[in-house]
Amino acid sequence: MSEYRYEYLFPVPLSGSREEIFRAMTTAECLREWFAEHAEIGTAVGEPFRFWGRFTYGLPSREQADQQIRGWQVNDRVSFSWRLLDRDTDVTWSVIEERGDDGPVQKFKVTHSFPTLPDQSRPEALIDDLWRIYTGCLCFYLKGDQDFYRPDFGDDSPEVRCELVINAPPSRVFAALIEPDQIKKWFPAPNPSVDPRVGGEYGFGLSYEVDGEKVEPPPMTISAFEPDHVLEMNWPDWRTDPNVPDQTIRWELTNLGDGRTRLLLRHFGFTRAVDVSDYPFGWQEFLDKIQQVAEGQA
Repeated sequence: MSEYRYEYLFPVPLSGSREEIFRAMTTAECLREWFAEHAEIGTAVGEPFRFWGRFTYGLPSREQADQQIRGWQVNDRVSFSWRLLDRDTDVTWSVIEERGDDGPVQKFKVTHSFPTLPDQSRPEALIDDLWRIYTGCLCFYLKGDQDFYRPDFGDDSPEVRCELVINAPPSRVFAALIEPDQIKKWFPAPNPSVDPRVGGEYGFGLSYEVDGEKVEPPPMTISAFEPDHVLEMNWPDWRTDPNVPDQTIRWELTNLGDGRTRLLLRHFGFTRAVDVSDYPFGWQEFLDKIQQVAEGQA
């Protein structure tokens, strides 16, 4: 088998200057906030770029963390070795400048090279999901958000939980979840349809590409429906891989009185912690938009 090379350019521009982004990429203090539970970082080729703990895939101990700096260009990129999935791999993080509507913007790119593809279940998806997690964490960290989700790779039952308080009664929040015209305002759904009952279908009408192939996810099935209180449904694998069991999405609304509602989203049923992918960050953004819809700001 030939070398496997993974590349991912995070689509969202990062907050901060190139200097601030590079510091977040290359100092132990920052890395402990978004990337790893523990980190010891040098500043030159051949020096340590060590990280370990529960937020690192494989749960390495300090003694097992032997990553080293392979390349270092200030405010531009850092490369390091990483023994991962029984392979000696090389990772490069780069700050990429692109032209935005209001001037230059900074983006984050990761390149991860394996001598051969790992002998794991769904290895390409595993590597992709791993970096979707980390890049999402970096983005939220640079935004100043201190409450983003970092999966514990030792957790056998990972669950994404997002919640907020909305200044609207439960009836308006629930309407935002089940009325197609409202759904369009918070989710990029071109043709949503909802049969609001247990056993009814809930679909977004989405289509997109995965590895160059068009994907059209099937509609979900509502498994719990309590108006203004609970909405639950299955959630198929976003890549439509038939070998991945469906997960579960559950919305819970609590009437706080005074016209306010606590909205809690639970996304669970993942077969491995890395499968949470970038769901935590996407769901948080959608909850923020639901709040705007329910409060009449959208």
